[in-house]
Amino acid sequence: MRTYALTLRSLLPTLTLRTLCVVTLALGALTPALAGCDDCGSSHAVPFRADAGPAVVATPEPPPVRPAFVAVDGIVLAEGTRELAIEGAPIRATAGALRGALPIDLDADSDRDALIVSTDDAGAAALATAIREGAAFAAPRALGALALPAGCVLGEVRLRTIAATYATVVVTPRCAAPTAPPPLPGQVGAPTAPVGAPLAGEAITFVVSLGAEPRIRERVQLLAESGRAPGVVALAVRVEDRDGDGSDDVVFDLDVAAPGAAAAARISLPWLERPSGLARDTHEPEAQLAERMTRAKRALRRNPDNALALAREVLALHSAICREPGLARIAVGASDGVPCRSSAAAGAAAAVATQALAKKGEILAALDAWATLDRAGISVTRADRDAARAAMEAMPAEAGATWRAGPAHTYRGGPDARLSALAFSPAGDALLLRGGPAASSWSVSDGSVSAAPPEAGDILLRDPSARLAIVDVHRSCRGFVLGIVNAANVVEGVVVGRYLAEPLIAAAPVPQGSRCNGDVGTLTEAARLDAGGYLVLGWAPQGAVVARGADVRIIPLDANGAAIGEPSMLAVGTPAPAPFPAGAATADGSAYAFATPFGVVLRELVPRARVVLLRPEGWAAAQGNPGDVAVSSDARQVAVEKGGVVYLIGRTGG
Repeated sequence: MRTYALTLRSLLPTLTLRTLCVVTLALGALTPALAGCDDCGSSHAVPFRADAGPAVVATPEPPPVRPAFVAVDGIVLAEGTRELAIEGAPIRATAGALRGALPIDLDADSDRDALIVSTDDAGAAALATAIREGAAFAAPRALGALALPAGCVLGEVRLRTIAATYATVVVTPRCAAPTAPPPLPGQVGAPTAPVGAPLAGEAITFVVSLGAEPRIRERVQLLAESGRAPGVVALAVRVEDRDGDGSDDVVFDLDVAAPGAAAAARISLPWLERPSGLARDTHEPEAQLAERMTRAKRALRRNPDNALALAREVLALHSAICREPGLARIAVGASDGVPCRSSAAAGAAAAVATQALAKKGEILAALDAWATLDRAGISVTRADRDAARAAMEAMPAEAGATWRAGPAHTYRGGPDARLSALAFSPAGDALLLRGGPAASSWSVSDGSVSAAPPEAGDILLRDPSARLAIVDVHRSCRGFVLGIVNAANVVEGVVVGRYLAEPLIAAAPVPQGSRCNGDVGTLTEAARLDAGGYLVLGWAPQGAVVARGADVRIIPLDANGAAIGEPSMLAVGTPAPAPFPAGAATADGSAYAFATPFGVVLRELVPRARVVLLRPEGWAAAQGNPGDVAVSSDARQVAVEKGGVVYLIGRTGG
């Protein structure tokens, strides 16, 4: 009986007395410890008494010890290689060439087989296995194509095991420059790059599961910066059991170094091993972005610089990884970016960045951050949006600015890109009111309004010959472009006919839902009408001048409006090409202005490169949203239309 009691104690240390009584009575005897039990009806759990004997504890089986993993690097083969020997046994290309091999035991028979990267006679790349059978290799068995971008061939090849169960095949495509289009009539200059010059492709990583039946499990490509999230993006692949199920999961570590960042920000995207294959962990990247934003919000009040750095990290990672903003720097399978749905963390980051930049008085950067609140793929809480708005409304403005109301005037007609409906006279003593049925002039000194010559009312953004006009900024399959037409094709603000030219302002990835084949195709109406925040300042002899935030771009154009070179950035402290017609920019290109809900922004390019916010007392109380603006030749006066009334702002600190 004692021996049996010890066995029970070792297996069921918390049996209730009720259960013990039933079991013991069934055996026909009671131990001395239980004979006097008068609480067998109790449901309380009571451990065995110490005098029941020593406990027999079952020792769990130790987990199997995995042998230490040692990575194996593949063999890189020169172009044109037709045969490779591994441990004396040859592997031959049946067509094309062998480009790389990874010697590894795939079928667990203690000899080395091989993963093979090859190309066919047309240059298409593929992955295969070669299994060693005795002293020779069996014919290679294809695993699948290593898909490269259109117009590219296989360049550099690297193979490496990352675990006993996985290897990576990293290829860098070698791509040719596109053929230059035929010149338009009157076009001068040459293409910016020689036709057919080799261009570096972005690395593509193929993840391959090993074993008796190897498979290509995932394809991840780094995408070029052109028109996408800026900065440097790097990818590393490793294996880790992320969900604790004993299987190796694949983790992609992405390092994103945004321009101006002190260091690269890292985020890890796990793909979990499942019976059906690798499945992306859909909690990421949102969980890691949210953790950063928790720290950023805590730091906002006591350390705004640290909060800003964290918020910018989140926005940079969200842009580089997620599909929704349309700026992704990675492609998974055949799709750009990973689906992140609507990110609350990125929305919080935009709000925190807006608040921090507004408090620091970084006007253009704060306006960019404010615009990010409405970016695709993010969600912003009412509290965060209200906090961002309050910070923008409290942003430091230039001291001493005064304003006074002038005449009623407004113009909301087309085309979409045009001159301002307000323009100062060269001396700054009168303000031209144009764009309506009849132009007029307002005397700044005595407030009188008089008729102006009909030609003074022209609001078209004409070229120096006055033959062509820029009528809009829109999006195409290439990116953001200018819409240029014959000026005679604009009738009462309505553009008639097709574009004569669409020179590129800035490259951008194809928006979702669009149908593009290279540079040709159709976009959704909403995508096509996206102006990207670009403001056309004018058309000087050197080309069109376009501003966005802190950037001023010059697009060199020929006599027919076609591009004759790549857009270039205006260096800091340099005046824009001139002359310009009077309006939102000075005639000499030294300054320009634009309206925002938080005041008028004046950017002086020379003599000092600086940005000021003009928000006179009573700005918020004046009804209506701000519209057209004008800046005087000496930049000491600014006019703005708000709620159908023209106001004159005087700068005492200018």
